[in-house]
Amino acid sequence: MTTRTPRLRLGGAGLILFATALAGGSGYVLMPLVAADLGRVGYAAFAIFWSGLYLAISAMSGLQQEVARASRPRTGDVTAHRRPVARNFALVVSGTVLVVILGTAPAWVSTVFPRDGWVLVWPLAVGVSAYTIVAVMGGVLYGLSIWRSIAAMVSIDGVLRLVLVATVLQFTDDMSVIAWAVAAPFVLTPLLVWPFIRRNVVNRTELDVGSKQLAWNVARTVVGSSSTGVLVSGFPLLLGATSGDASEAALGALVLAITLTRAPIVIAVLSLQSYLVIHFRQHGATIGSALTRILALIAGASILLAALALWFASPLLVLLVGSAYEINNVVLALLVGSAGLVAALCATGPAVLARSQHMIFTAGWVVAAVTTILLLLLPGTLETRAIVALSAGPLLGLLVHLSGFWRPVAVGRNASDGG
Repeated sequence: MTTRTPRLRLGGAGLILFATALAGGSGYVLMPLVAADLGRVGYAAFAIFWSGLYLAISAMSGLQQEVARASRPRTGDVTAHRRPVARNFALVVSGTVLVVILGTAPAWVSTVFPRDGWVLVWPLAVGVSAYTIVAVMGGVLYGLSIWRSIAAMVSIDGVLRLVLVATVLQFTDDMSVIAWAVAAPFVLTPLLVWPFIRRNVVNRTELDVGSKQLAWNVARTVVGSSSTGVLVSGFPLLLGATSGDASEAALGALVLAITLTRAPIVIAVLSLQSYLVIHFRQHGATIGSALTRILALIAGASILLAALALWFASPLLVLLVGSAYEINNVVLALLVGSAGLVAALCATGPAVLARSQHMIFTAGWVVAAVTTILLLLLPGTLETRAIVALSAGPLLGLLVHLSGFWRPVAVGRNASDGG
């Protein structure tokens, strides 16, 4: 018995984008809610935990991208039992992540969480460890093109986080309790979704690589996605670490502005990473045209959003969270514009990964992240350093991806070749 490889449909992207909009909308409600409740100083501490958590999760998202690339609907006798490579790999990675975070925490806890310390390490470790299970489940579902289940996972995670944090804030402003409310959905979501997807997954998927090659490919994609995290969710953490002379109030205001103004385009494209890997993989020889169309769409959206930010972003920000968070319109427009470069990287990354160019994928993101960090170390105002770092870093990474992508490569090359 053979199974037909499902073709990508626009409905798949639509479902993922809808789920992302729902989850992202939950985050948009969550951030002003926390900011208004905790104040600028309290929000700065919350933002650093959020940034650290999602920096680690961004790194683990490379696991989902590679599992998505490697997963195929199973051919042959689907009733015959096979060793569950993906499941076993997920459990090993999850346990390893938990041990590594807890084991290394004594070296960084006082620097990263100077105010709250170890009470934030445990929710961080458990949240990231649980996310590795979510990542592998998501990767397999992407490989099988089961869009409704993917959308359900994304939606449940975001909405559940909003409900938990909003409920906790009604009773306490204890940062450790809030941190557990943020981390808990990574544990709860796979438990809620698995009973409904199990029959469509077990013994119905196979990987195009073995365990050792999967580990090697994942290692490279994780390095690349770690750099993605530096440019996206981890940036507030880095900005705070390199801005010792800035007040916590000023830092909190800028971090909130970066989060709210860059999210619409960056998070939308970032949420489609695994989808784009499958999309580009199925385009074969026309992958270049597909990438060009997506980059043109991102450029157009970025220009439009930056223009809107130039006129409306500052008043809207004040309306949402109060005059204490007011930022100049020009700064907000430049932040939105820089987001377009990051979003473009989020498109070129899946394109090179779909052609198994793992080293090009990693190199582009690493160049972007290292450049961003180095530029943050230069003297200048808080806003200037943030804008320059968020623009120049992604631009250089984009050039690396595009130069590697347009290099001649054999179509359909095996994943083990590595690019």
